[in-house]
Amino acid sequence: MQQRSTTRAHASIRRNQEVMSAPAATSEARKGAAVRDPTIWEEADLLELTRNHYEENLQLEFKRSDSLQAAESKKNEVSKDVSAFANCIGGTIVYGIEESQDEPHHAVDLSPVDPKQISKEWLEQVINSRVQPRISGIVINPVELRQSFPGKFAYVVVIPESTTAHQASDKKYYKRFNFQSVPMEDYEVRQTMNRAARPAYNIVLETTHRNALSGAVSVQFRCLLQNVSEIVGHEVSAVLFVPKGWGVQPEEDLVEVGGDEYERVAGEYSPSSTPMSAVASAHPFTKYAIEFRKDVILDGRSLPRMNLKVLVKVFDQFGLALSASFNVSLPRCTIVPLDTTPAIKRSPTAFTSS
Repeated sequence: MQQRSTTRAHASIRRNQEVMSAPAATSEARKGAAVRDPTIWEEADLLELTRNHYEENLQLEFKRSDSLQAAESKKNEVSKDVSAFANCIGGTIVYGIEESQDEPHHAVDLSPVDPKQISKEWLEQVINSRVQPRISGIVINPVELRQSFPGKFAYVVVIPESTTAHQASDKKYYKRFNFQSVPMEDYEVRQTMNRAARPAYNIVLETTHRNALSGAVSVQFRCLLQNVSEIVGHEVSAVLFVPKGWGVQPEEDLVEVGGDEYERVAGEYSPSSTPMSAVASAHPFTKYAIEFRKDVILDGRSLPRMNLKVLVKVFDQFGLALSASFNVSLPRCTIVPLDTTPAIKRSPTAFTSS
């Protein structure tokens, strides 16, 4: 179990690095941000984040220095935020960068921490004593701000995806949703606790086959799916859920999700010239491209400058394996992940009728 947990932690940190290296995709200047593995960030990396107004995302959060204080409320907030990352897909918290007040939140300036008042060891003790069970594989990278604020630091906390659920000091379980730490539902806690017994997946959603129409654009989506566990997944498939009214033609297979109507679009995997409805065997650490071959018509006149929510669900031999939600910003079709929830696995016998 320890070896599997360590492997997952390393895989999670690799994913964190990929997310940090991806551009915020809000302007050409921000696209130029080149960010390294956060476990080895230095002052120059943090300055680059602030200079390019790098935006927070599902796996990155900025915190001012006054987030670290001896007050009980501040310590509880640390346990809440750190456990939320571990309960989802991991990520990085930078204590020492001020964020903008307006949304989307982005890095504004350095906010130095005085190590004489708040040390790396103090932060480690707060995390280890207020998150239960302890999170294995956390890395705290103390970044000395030699040029900007001599004698001061920022603390980069890199949190791996965990194989179980972690409780904050207020006896609640949290997850990352829409770039915030929010309480988990009971079923989500049970799902998270069962991670080590099943394959685990990560997905990236992107657009493809974009065609300009009169006042609108026609797009298709695809997801890049990766098995990030050491367990082989079988019959792995994906389904895209797009909101009713996006102009998917023809409009069919409507289902209700969270009170809203969505149309389901089944994915296709094409390792050869013959499309398949599922990946027969998804091997560890291997990526697979799944295409959703149905046009989505985005009318720029009726849907100007909006964020629309789409969903992707991944299934394997055990049933539902992963649910993920994304914001698609019009008119440029910029895709930002909102939430990723691994699903509890059922025994194959659960599908046997009595």
